[in-house]
Amino acid sequence: MEDNSLYKAACEAAVSQSTADSCFSKMVVAACVHSTAEEFRDECKIIEKQVIKDLEISVMPNPWRSAKSVCYTALKLSIGFYDENGVPKGKSRLQNEIKMKKEEGKTDKTPFENFEARLSLLAFSISKLTDDEAKHAYSVIKNQFGLFL
Repeated sequence: MEDNSLYKAACEAAVSQSTADSCFSKMVVAACVHSTAEEFRDECKIIEKQVIKDLEISVMPNPWRSAKSVCYTALKLSIGFYDENGVPKGKSRLQNEIKMKKEEGKTDKTPFENFEARLSLLAFSISKLTDDEAKHAYSVIKNQFGLFL
């Protein structure tokens, strides 16, 4: 089991909180080899039991649990782990896509409420951009909705 990259990621996450990005990256690679969310969840459970036993811990650390949750939900909702250029999506991007996908399925909101939710998500995403990226994002928005601005 020590040769398993997911097992290594779990052990690293248990030993050091600073490996959250590494844990997530390895989790994405592992999730991609599974055809269903349930297969991925089952493999994670096996690894968790082994790590808890080997390292004598009571629960898996937060970086592991968070990464597993995001990857499992992305698999379950058929959200891809890689962008159009073949670059792995980051955890925040996947979380935003999960949120958007879940919002799409809700019928109890009016179109305007859905618009407000997406606008809030867009504002949050823009707040994470560098100045140059934000300027480019504004340009894209202006080109898309120029008549309304």
